[in-house]
Amino acid sequence: MEQKNYKIRIDGIDIISKTMYKFQLSENDIFNHQLKTQAVGDENKNLAVVFVQSKINKLNEPTKILAEITIAIGFVIEDFKEVFPMNENGKHIIPSEVENLLKSMSISTLRGIMFSEFRGTLLHKAVLPIILMDSLKPIEGNLFEEVQTPEEELAK
Repeated sequence: MEQKNYKIRIDGIDIISKTMYKFQLSENDIFNHQLKTQAVGDENKNLAVVFVQSKINKLNEPTKILAEITIAIGFVIEDFKEVFPMNENGKHIIPSEVENLLKSMSISTLRGIMFSEFRGTLLHKAVLPIILMDSLKPIEGNLFEEVQTPEEELAK
């Protein structure tokens, strides 16, 4: 199998949304994180964008969301069209090993952003745990579409 060398650099980091809801905590509360992540490629810009969303709840109250935060990280990938194969629909596919690397870096970046954004609040101890990429499960839905703002909203 041919080994490929990927030249990747971070192009930008954006906080797409951040919300904290009213809640009370006790000393014994344990936090849980519902994590979603998705990578989207843009072959025309040699760019892969990884969206990561964490919804925080108490372990014993999984349906009551305390806070949620979504970020996007853009990665420029030199020679995007040459290093990523095309599928039968003519779209370039990001190989799973590259996608997992980008998602892992994005999750780690989210951990730092959460620490900074939640410092001084009731969520300062809601540290995102270490996530092993093989522990993530495919989910229904499209995170990329969830975070898109309709153009009519932007015009307001």
